[in-house]
Amino acid sequence: MRYSQLTEAAATDIAVFYGGRFQPMHSGHYQVYMDLVRKFGSSNVFIATTIAKNATPEKDPFTQQEKTMLMQKMFNISSDKILNTQPYKPDVGMTGKDPDNTALLLVFSEKDAGRLKTGGYLRAYKDGEQLTSSDEAGYIYSVPVKDDGRSATTFRNIMRMPGVEEVKKQEKCKLGKAVQIALTQVTGAYAIAVFDKDKPNEIIVARLGSPIAIGVGKNNEEFFIASDASPFIEYTKNVVYLEDEEMAIIKLGRDIRVRRIMDDSYVDAIIQELKLSLEQIEKGGYDHFMIKEIHEQPKAITDTYRGRMLADEGIIRMAGVDDNLQRFLNAERIIIVAVSYTHLTLPTKRIV
Repeated sequence: MRYSQLTEAAATDIAVFYGGRFQPMHSGHYQVYMDLVRKFGSSNVFIATTIAKNATPEKDPFTQQEKTMLMQKMFNISSDKILNTQPYKPDVGMTGKDPDNTALLLVFSEKDAGRLKTGGYLRAYKDGEQLTSSDEAGYIYSVPVKDDGRSATTFRNIMRMPGVEEVKKQEKCKLGKAVQIALTQVTGAYAIAVFDKDKPNEIIVARLGSPIAIGVGKNNEEFFIASDASPFIEYTKNVVYLEDEEMAIIKLGRDIRVRRIMDDSYVDAIIQELKLSLEQIEKGGYDHFMIKEIHEQPKAITDTYRGRMLADEGIIRMAGVDDNLQRFLNAERIIIVAVSYTHLTLPTKRIV
């Protein structure tokens, strides 16, 4: 990075780097990215991410190229906005901006920002202040990132389960059986797809808490996998819905096979023919989206506890809480803020 020596000057431009591992990027990260775009402008916001020297497959399962592809495909982020640079001291020159006239603003989640100390090179960012550009001047801005437990945290929990490849070797079994064995040791809600790069015509999908719909094409020559039927209804009206703790083995040219995860027993794969339009499917058969959301509240609560309530042990386990337990214990107070349906805070208060 080229700097303006030790003299500070008022910056005429700004480069905002949203840093993190993004293994993988999820909707909470993307919401932060879009908030930054709205606040600072799309031409000034970049994602700074790289693979650490001490990276492990459990914490960093994706390569840099794979991370970039996921961000592009899932969130439509341009590749020139995803920079392979150290998040804690990124290279402004990679943005195409003049380092001598550009203020450096580092944005991290509150958890990651807590590892950095302000003072010296880094200063706390304040809205409205005049920013400067120099070797000794950088700014840090921390943001909360919403993780619903089904995103990066849950993904890494799944990655920590016994490796599917390891299970295949130990048990001398096929991919479907290896995934089934591994998933019996996973805690938390998930909807996943697993495939072997050496056998691209086969894919294993499984769910607990999170929905999965499988669209079946003509003569089983193509399949579509999504959380509901709306993304593929224009291609096929034949769909298989997985139930909780079920997995499906999908092979091109063959019928879908469905098995229960816990006991590996077979389940009839019932193919339903959709009679509704895309709009009717999205409304779930209700006249209005609000009515649909009201009637779905009991199921939403059940799904929230699914995979997290351990009835046999009499406890509720949530990775987001377990990973930050000490911070909760050290907090002087906890404020619960209602969103939309205010009355929902009353049962929440009783639970807490």
